[in-house]
Amino acid sequence: MQKIVCPNCGKEFDIDEKGYAAIAKQVRDIEFSKELEMIRNHIIEEKKNEIRELEEKHKDDLKRMEEVIERYKELKIRMDNKSLGESLEQYCLHKFEDIRGLLSSNVVFEKDNNAKQGETKGDFIFREIDEDGTEILSIMFEMKTEFDDSTNKKKNSDHFGKLDKDRAGKNCEYAVLVTTLEPDNDYYNNGIVKAPGAYSKMYVVRPQCFLTIISILRNAAMTSLESRRTIERMKQEMADISCFEENLDGFKSDFLQSVVDAANNYNKAIDEIDKIIASLVKVRDEYLIKSGKKLNSAAKKVDQITIRKLTKNAPAVQAMFKEAGKKNGMT
Repeated sequence: MQKIVCPNCGKEFDIDEKGYAAIAKQVRDIEFSKELEMIRNHIIEEKKNEIRELEEKHKDDLKRMEEVIERYKELKIRMDNKSLGESLEQYCLHKFEDIRGLLSSNVVFEKDNNAKQGETKGDFIFREIDEDGTEILSIMFEMKTEFDDSTNKKKNSDHFGKLDKDRAGKNCEYAVLVTTLEPDNDYYNNGIVKAPGAYSKMYVVRPQCFLTIISILRNAAMTSLESRRTIERMKQEMADISCFEENLDGFKSDFLQSVVDAANNYNKAIDEIDKIIASLVKVRDEYLIKSGKKLNSAAKKVDQITIRKLTKNAPAVQAMFKEAGKKNGMT
């Protein structure tokens, strides 16, 4: 029996002529496993290096964030609930001022300082109108926060009724509650939340979503405005078509009436002309023709008149004519 030593692992193997091929295969498998192990170790080392680089890269960021958190905690300890609310208002106001230059000059974001007797007021009102003065979007904002260790904890839903009343009182389309209340409630921590129940025009957001909710509502309002404008254009076009049809119908009616009136006047004129012709014929027949006959008869009679006939029954006149004839040499 012969022995062979593996050059890689140092193990001895008993082999014979028949088993040499099997041993060779085992040696190849061992070498392949070692290559895999080396690749695995190389990958692990690269990942460790990447993690160390990321840790170094974000170490300063993490440190700054921790400092901000500590300052925020210290600030909350020093402030009362009213100051906390004012701080949140200032945060939202500063955030809005950062984007004001990107918005239309017809956008207003201001404190809600007007309250009639017996009415409450919100914190801020957002309004935007178009070039024609038509309101595009209006939002009533309420900002709520409190101490983490406050003994009288409030829920977000405790403010829904007042906020909706303020929204309706100032003729705002939407209401938004910007809140840090219920910090452990995942329902409010997962993004923008639509208020339940009857508050269909109300949303609840964390401060970091303050600008996001404005953007979402503006985009929806712009889309709605374009749809309304399209509908108004279609209505105007339909109104124009209806007006054109009414004018056309009126023209046709007036034209037909004018034709009827002209036809009636034409027929009346024909009738009057016929009457005049008939009257002229009557005058011609009864007066002119008869007069002509009379004149013809008179002319014939004139031709038949002689001195003798004229003096037939007037002897004195006959004598005078005879005397005159003698003087003129007439017999």
